[in-house]
Amino acid sequence: MIGPVQTDFTAVPDWFPWENSGASIATAGGDVVLLMVDNPPGRNAAFYRVGRGLDQTGALTGGWAGWQQVPDWFSWENDAAGVAVADVNGDGVPDLIVYLIDAPDGPNQAFYRVGWSLDRDTGAVTGGWTPWQPVPDWFAWLNAGGDITVAGTAAGLQLVVFMVDAPAGANAGFYRSGTLNPDGVVTDWRPWRAVPDWGFWENQGAAVAVADLDGDGNDELIVLTVDNPAGQNRAL
Repeated sequence: MIGPVQTDFTAVPDWFPWENSGASIATAGGDVVLLMVDNPPGRNAAFYRVGRGLDQTGALTGGWAGWQQVPDWFSWENDAAGVAVADVNGDGVPDLIVYLIDAPDGPNQAFYRVGWSLDRDTGAVTGGWTPWQPVPDWFAWLNAGGDITVAGTAAGLQLVVFMVDAPAGANAGFYRSGTLNPDGVVTDWRPWRAVPDWGFWENQGAAVAVADLDGDGNDELIVLTVDNPAGQNRAL
């Protein structure tokens, strides 16, 4: 377990895009999984890689696996992306869940998919991918960040979707969750809920995580955002 020591920033090696339009990170059994969206001229593309053996200093004792491309990434523009790792189908092998916010002409839309059986040594998804699944009732025309995470509850795995709505005027953060079934499809979506006291007019990114902070057996929701006021940005 990583202790309460704040580590220095560590560069991710072999970062090749000149422009990005989303990134996210997740942990899996002491490893990290990093997702990024390359935004070249033309269609976007997403890539992920596994960093093995995160120690208390923030170093990866097992190094990095190579970049792997997420297949069938269809967006020409993205407003955010997210990644999570969980054993979705219960076979004892972690699976990869990726999430994108597509920013076409007109209202935005969001999708997720599952990559089965993530190999920590090669960093590859070895069991194939589910089709893209839409996140229903997506109402934002413009987003300024978003992310996903997975929570384990007595009702099974829950996929938590987070996004920042960026209309004219003040921004607002919203999240919703639904049951992530063993086939990789989310059912029983709960209504969107607003994150209270969202006092930002401009944001440049957001993230979400869950953890049992008080030890009562129930997960708490942790949200992060980058405020973009006049002047220097700040993360909260």
